[in-house]
Amino acid sequence: MNILNSILTTAKPLITSFILLDIKSGLTSAKDQVIDLVKFAVNNIGIPIIDTVLIGVLIFSIVGLIKLKRQGEDYSGKIAAVVVIVIVILLISTAPLWIWDLIA
Repeated sequence: MNILNSILTTAKPLITSFILLDIKSGLTSAKDQVIDLVKFAVNNIGIPIIDTVLIGVLIFSIVGLIKLKRQGEDYSGKIAAVVVIVIVILLISTAPLWIWDLIA
C-alpha cells in the first residue's frame, strides 16, 4: 500500500502536467484554425465586397462630377471626396498584405 501511495504521489504531477500541456496544445490548435478561417473570410469575402461597394461609390461620385461640370457648376469641392475614395480603395485592396501583421 505504501509503494502504491508513493507511485501515485510521484506520477500525479507528471500526469497533471501532461494533461495541461495537451489542453494548451489543443487550444493553440483551435486558435490557429479560427485565425485561418477569419483570414480566409476577410481576405476572400469581406475585402472584395467592401471594394465593390467603394468602386460603386467612386463611379457614382465621378458621374456626379461629370454632371456638375456639364451644368457649368463648381465641382472643385467634390474632387477631394473622389481622391479620398480612391485612397480608401487602395488601402482596403492592399489590406491582406499588411493588416495581419498589424493585428498579430
